[in-house]
Amino acid sequence: MSIGKYAFYGCKLLSSMNSDVLGVINIPASVTSIALSAFESCSSMAEVSMGDSVADIGNRAFYGCSNIVKFNSDVAYEMNIPSSCLSIGEYAFYNLKLIKKLTVNDECASIGTSALDRMISLTELTIPYLPTSEYGLAFWFTSYDGSVTGMENIGKGYRKLPVSLSKVNVTNCTSIPDSAFYG
Repeated sequence: MSIGKYAFYGCKLLSSMNSDVLGVINIPASVTSIALSAFESCSSMAEVSMGDSVADIGNRAFYGCSNIVKFNSDVAYEMNIPSSCLSIGEYAFYNLKLIKKLTVNDECASIGTSALDRMISLTELTIPYLPTSEYGLAFWFTSYDGSVTGMENIGKGYRKLPVSLSKVNVTNCTSIPDSAFYG
């Protein structure tokens, strides 16, 4: 089962799904795919949970869901990508600005560009090294002033990790590319 493209796009008042508690979204265990912009701009969501059957989180799936404080976690300000997830699309979690700790499983083989962009409160990140990605670690961040920050140098100057990030765990890593943790 999948949640289709734009299924709940722009539902700013969507505050519960499969729950009697406001702000809580429980994605059914039968869901294996969350498509393009499925929950984009659903700003009333505070907690999201999903089972270990989700293999693909599409481009912009949770883009702009800026009030999420728990994502697949019982701990506030923590986000855990399901162990079944193999692919995270571009801008999938753009502007989840309240999340402080993010863990992406070792099985995840693809993280789209800017998937974690504008996660400005991020202090701890555990992510697999993706050597086959075009940009080495497969994601980057931009700051609110428009300048680019991130984990690698890809020709437009050096990119830096967010200032708030104090702990990074890169799993499955056999080498660290040039400028990986510059700044």
